[in-house]
Amino acid sequence: MSEQLDDGGVTQGRTVAAAKSFIEAKTRSYEIPANSGNAMITALNKVFAVEQDPDAVDLTTVDMDDVFRRFRIKSPELNDTSFSTYKSRVRRAITMHAKWLDGEDWLTSAKANKPAGRPARSGASSRSASGSRRAHIQHRYGLSENSPSDGEIEDALFDYRVRLVDSNATAILRLPLTFTSADADRMVALIKALAVPMPSEPTPGE
Repeated sequence: MSEQLDDGGVTQGRTVAAAKSFIEAKTRSYEIPANSGNAMITALNKVFAVEQDPDAVDLTTVDMDDVFRRFRIKSPELNDTSFSTYKSRVRRAITMHAKWLDGEDWLTSAKANKPAGRPARSGASSRSASGSRRAHIQHRYGLSENSPSDGEIEDALFDYRVRLVDSNATAILRLPLTFTSADADRMVALIKALAVPMPSEPTPGE
């Protein structure tokens, strides 16, 4: 049986198993939002599946560049964006765990350690844009002032139920809080491509 630390029953050590135990414990205690915690656990499981004994991997000695390289080869179905998301979630989980073990401010530093995305704005304009974006998301989805946190907005998902009249069924769309109009257009195109034609409709390509 794995030896435990006193803080929330987190598995001792600096292994993948210990990192997952830490993320799970902090998710249970609501210090990490559930969507983010679950996403990091999934990323750790999938990325380290390239190792013979994933949970036993020593995070102090492992060559992460090589792990990511093998994960990329093993997962040709992933596009560059999805691959980068897996990488950032794994690195974030490892960083949070290591800082917690070292007695550092793991939560604040982890939020600041976000992957580069859109070019950062500076000064008041950046703060204003961030506040406006957050307020828009909170208003649209009825979120409380502190949920989700600024560091978790990108990972947060919500379920949107759509009643399908012709199919006599209900679809559940799991969407990110921050998708754009361009993303919506891509999703519409994909959904149309997957649709089953009605008897009176021509099949695609006819």
